[in-house]
Amino acid sequence: MSIPEYEGNDPLLSLPGRMLNTEMMIEVQMLAVLFPRQSEDFPKSDQRGNVNGRLLIRDSISDDYISADGAYVGLAPLGDVGSWQRECKDYQFWTKADEDGYFSINDIRTGDYTLNAWVPGFIGDYQYDVVITITSGCEVDMGDLVYKPPRDGPTLWEIGIPDRSAAEFYVPDPNPSYVNKLFVNHPDRFRQYGLWDRYTELYPDTDLVYTVGVSDYSKDWFFAQVTRKKDENKYQGTTWQIKFTLDNVDQNGSYKLRLALASATLSELQVRVNNPKANPPLFTSGLIGKDNSIARHGIHGLYWLYKVVIDNGILQVNLSKPEGMVVGIQYQGIDNLLEVLQDETNRGYWDLVWSAPGITRKKGAFDRIEGTNFTVIVETEDQIELSFTRMWDPSLEGKMVPLNIDKRFVLLSNSSGFYTYAIYEHLKEWPAFNLTNTRTVFKLRKDKFHYMQCQTTGKDTCPFPMIGRQNEGKPWLTRGSLARHPSSRSFKGEWMTSISIRLRTYIIGCMDGYQMTHRWEFWQITPSEEFKSGGPLKQCLTSHVGPTTLAIFHSTHYSGEELIIQFGSNEPWKKVFGPVYFYLNSLVDGADPIQQLWEDAKQQMNNEVQSWPYYFPASKDFLSPNQRGTVSGRLLVCYDDKDVPGNGTLVGVAAPGDVGSWQLECKGYQYWTKADNNGCFSIHGVRPGTYNLYAWVPGCDVDVGTLVYEPPRTGPTLWEIGVPDRTAAEFYIPDPNPKYINKLYVNHTERFRQYGLWERYADLYPDNDLIYTPSALAIIERFLLRSGYQEDR
Repeated sequence: MSIPEYEGNDPLLSLPGRMLNTEMMIEVQMLAVLFPRQSEDFPKSDQRGNVNGRLLIRDSISDDYISADGAYVGLAPLGDVGSWQRECKDYQFWTKADEDGYFSINDIRTGDYTLNAWVPGFIGDYQYDVVITITSGCEVDMGDLVYKPPRDGPTLWEIGIPDRSAAEFYVPDPNPSYVNKLFVNHPDRFRQYGLWDRYTELYPDTDLVYTVGVSDYSKDWFFAQVTRKKDENKYQGTTWQIKFTLDNVDQNGSYKLRLALASATLSELQVRVNNPKANPPLFTSGLIGKDNSIARHGIHGLYWLYKVVIDNGILQVNLSKPEGMVVGIQYQGIDNLLEVLQDETNRGYWDLVWSAPGITRKKGAFDRIEGTNFTVIVETEDQIELSFTRMWDPSLEGKMVPLNIDKRFVLLSNSSGFYTYAIYEHLKEWPAFNLTNTRTVFKLRKDKFHYMQCQTTGKDTCPFPMIGRQNEGKPWLTRGSLARHPSSRSFKGEWMTSISIRLRTYIIGCMDGYQMTHRWEFWQITPSEEFKSGGPLKQCLTSHVGPTTLAIFHSTHYSGEELIIQFGSNEPWKKVFGPVYFYLNSLVDGADPIQQLWEDAKQQMNNEVQSWPYYFPASKDFLSPNQRGTVSGRLLVCYDDKDVPGNGTLVGVAAPGDVGSWQLECKGYQYWTKADNNGCFSIHGVRPGTYNLYAWVPGCDVDVGTLVYEPPRTGPTLWEIGVPDRTAAEFYIPDPNPKYINKLYVNHTERFRQYGLWERYADLYPDNDLIYTPSALAIIERFLLRSGYQEDR
């Protein structure tokens, strides 16, 4: 059966077509010059700017520079690499480079933009790493720009051309009932309607098999992988195979499969090697493609590019390159422990909040740190260390925090976890700024992790629940959530908040993921707190409601703007945050698997603490043990002219300052320990520098008949309310509202952590406020009144 061709020539090549094409070009050229004249919201040509330059491609193998012939080059609002594909609110300006890679983008509205490009035939997106500011009448010459496409070595094989279309693949003839004459014998013939149904006719029982070196992708690779239609409204998933010989394969080498693809509606890509029935697969994209209007026919639209993987045989960590976002963690047969429903940039990342000088409020500009350069620092049998850097230059002033940032990820052999740390640097000549917050975040899958457990200094707490599913359309990460449908009925009706889990922690874990008979847990272990702000008592969030772990290095939370780090314009500064260890363990269900895994995690924490400071970080800014020192001594406290050992005293060294200034110290490092029963202490692993030694003694019960507590006081005590132990445990804590109860804190020494207790004040004191009467208060009041009366007379 033949398909009728369109009779005649291409309509755009006919005489009327050429006239129409010429008229269109004239209109395009005159658009910003003459029309429209009335609206001030439509800038004229002299109110716009122009950008020109040349784009070259650097071949990573030969180091040759190739002209980016036919590259699409454009300006779009600020965003991540490739974000222009999702940008809809503002303006974009695009052009096509000539055969020598030269481009010119004219009549650009004023504003800040990123320059983006993609080159047919080369995988990936290019983005210039400096913001371009367009002003009225400006002419910006970018000079030569160089794009280095992602590539780690020679290509073993390639199917198709990364031109963001399906034109090069096999496109069958359409069903005659659906033929569109416009696309007959047209380069975009894959746009014909209903072509996907032809796959079932070509492969009614078996799926496509492509043999590298034998098959021809223009004849043997169907233009789109689709489901096979079985019966009416029933479809079967399909599995395609790529076969290739091992003649040119290094058996001890590492290879990377890169896939550039577009997806229609909800689809999932799975990759398996050798075993087509392996479960789980080696890789899965998760559900992708939530709108088929862009990518249905393989047009130049949204696509995905899959990334860097580090693997030590126990777990795999998948990071985007060069951004350094953790997009996946594979462990014990689970394709991804991170939340696959989140965007790849919102699963595992470093972030910070900063502001310009003079802004004293706690909130500033949020910056999810994305690297612009990727480097393999160490690659041996024992260790892999990756670096993702982002460098600052003066053209970014006011737009990006003035810091050079180097994010590191480390994987050690035989280690069931990975480490991350970062180096922040502010050079002397750089502008002033304020740093409000910086942290790492890992968002785990809500369908796998249902509990959280943590250990503070020497204290274990019971697991408490993450809500088992989204409830009534409300988001997971809220300040307070009622467990109406938890994963365990024992937690139904409990109220969970981020405030419930504000701790000074060394270990925190999200746990209780299930697959078959296995249980696995994800732990965040902080082996040292030398790099954290505010000293040993500063509390921070350790998790949100939901399986989100937070490693907070600096924060004004629970303190206020006094802890905002303020950097001057002539102030050099560098600090290493971390490393922090993320540990995974698992166990076949036993008598008490949660307790067994908990004990294992605590043992791992002890191992990490004993190993601090680590030997393995490759950065010269992280000092090894033999580059550090030790401070030791004994603290005695004077009570009633007697020297008493400072049992349990916290002793530390921090930057020089006034008494107690360590509580506000954030720029440098602090080292703390607890004295033994005799007041003896030893602080190990102290970086070279100048410090003051600080200490404080926990409050205690005082029997004034035999012991007088002297520090600090200026006279006899008239009265005292509470115990100076820096908690609220001794005061009156009302019973919580039954709606908000958390069973963990029922009859607990820290019952003041129950959610919503502050609302009980209004129940107890609906009209008048609290009046406290110590035993001697009436005498004091009479004395003061009488004294004032006498003076007034």
